[in-house]
Amino acid sequence: MKRRIFLQAAACSLASLYTQTPFASVKEPFKLVYFDDYPPFSYRDSENRMRGIFIDVLTEAIEQKMGIPVVHAGYPWKRAQQYVREGKADAFCTVPSDQRRAYTIISKDPVIVSPYRIITRKDHPKLAQMNAARKYTDLEGLTFGYYIGGGWTKRVIVPLGLNVEWTNRHESVYLMMAKGRNDLTLTSSHVSRAHISNLNLGSQLIELPHVFDSISYNLCIGKHSQYASIMPEFEQIIDDMRKTGRLEQIMGL
Repeated sequence: MKRRIFLQAAACSLASLYTQTPFASVKEPFKLVYFDDYPPFSYRDSENRMRGIFIDVLTEAIEQKMGIPVVHAGYPWKRAQQYVREGKADAFCTVPSDQRRAYTIISKDPVIVSPYRIITRKDHPKLAQMNAARKYTDLEGLTFGYYIGGGWTKRVIVPLGLNVEWTNRHESVYLMMAKGRNDLTLTSSHVSRAHISNLNLGSQLIELPHVFDSISYNLCIGKHSQYASIMPEFEQIIDDMRKTGRLEQIMGL
């Protein structure tokens, strides 16, 4: 009788240990949240499903290569971040910051790097000035177009005292530029190309070649997530995908 009780207790102890071991018995999928209006990185398609480069890269790395089921959900960006902070979602992919480090584990290397270039009208009277510019202050006297909430703009452009025309949506920046209501935007080439294509503004707007900056998007996993320990394996997989050219293939480079 005592032996039977001992064996039952041991079995219960092992079962408890098993369910607490990461990935031994995964029940909940890895929930990734995104800004739902950030093409080509993350956006809703015509059937309200999340699409984009982030979704493609993270699905392949985490679900296909690591064997962890994932779900993708899009929200206004502030809400998406709040869900990870509150433990309602596991992770997002974005620019590292001290504020985000307070509640997430951030990958050492970026998942994606995107160059920052000038976008302006093809017939802009100061096109030569923009082409010759090599630092931000070379663009004094021109009006930058940006959407409200752009963190890079607030960190880099605003402190220089340059003119900024704010809009509520990304698309409005390019529509206003085409109408001459702002002079330029200086932003991610991937983002600008997607908006110009979606808005059929390719005949009016141009991307200039000089790279002023680049932005890195890293995986940020909530510190309280059950998946917080996967980061080293994820980093190795992303490194392998970069070395084999798979990341460039997904990004269409």
